[in-house]
Amino acid sequence: MHTDRHDHPRALYEGIADSLRERIFKHQLAPGTPLDEGAIAREYGVSRTPVREAVKVLAHEGLLCIHLRNGVRQECTVARLSPRDLDELLTVLTLVETFTVQQAARRRGFGLGLHQDRPQAPEENFYDRLMESAGNLYLEDVIRALGDKLLLGWGPEFRRLNQSIFTAAQEELCPCLARGDVEGATRLTRRLARERAAALGNLAGADAPRFRPATPQAVPSRGDTGNTPPPRGERPTTTTYSGDTPIAHYI
Repeated sequence: MHTDRHDHPRALYEGIADSLRERIFKHQLAPGTPLDEGAIAREYGVSRTPVREAVKVLAHEGLLCIHLRNGVRQECTVARLSPRDLDELLTVLTLVETFTVQQAARRRGFGLGLHQDRPQAPEENFYDRLMESAGNLYLEDVIRALGDKLLLGWGPEFRRLNQSIFTAAQEELCPCLARGDVEGATRLTRRLARERAAALGNLAGADAPRFRPATPQAVPSRGDTGNTPPPRGERPTTTTYSGDTPIAHYI
């Protein structure tokens, strides 16, 4: 969900961008769907100018693709992610989630209100509150952006699965955070990431991304396991994240 930290009057194009974004996430506008600015303008009862600005915003976010020919825009479509894209996005999301939960444990779950006299009941938005409990707005922004990309690829089922898996583990995870058990919280977060990947794999069947949860050792994503450069046209190898090393080590 996109929120603005500053209160200010919203421009018309921002409201249109929000509406189109949500339709993309719900797959009401599925990946690959062409967008007609004129038709959208008529649908929203506005001129083409705010629609054009909204399209620019969503293209900047990677949700729309603008196809050019000789520098002139020919077509605009909803972006389409490959299985490998989704695999790599899940890997990065797990990396950031793990680091975030570790920070939350070091704060002893302060942001979740775990030390109140009355423990809070499980909520559907527990995942969002958990990711906010590290107290780092920049981490929240990264997690939100990754989640948006995965909503683009998987549709609303990703949000439902994500929330349900983490909410189901709330009674197990919150005590780890409250006592500052970084190692226990890390293990549990990795387990939840594996459960999420398996659930998404079952959802998509044989065409699902073959997500491999992060492991303590570095593993090339494809090709040789040595240090030889990848063949021409191949993408360079990547390093998976153990959850124990600070993120800055990988940047």
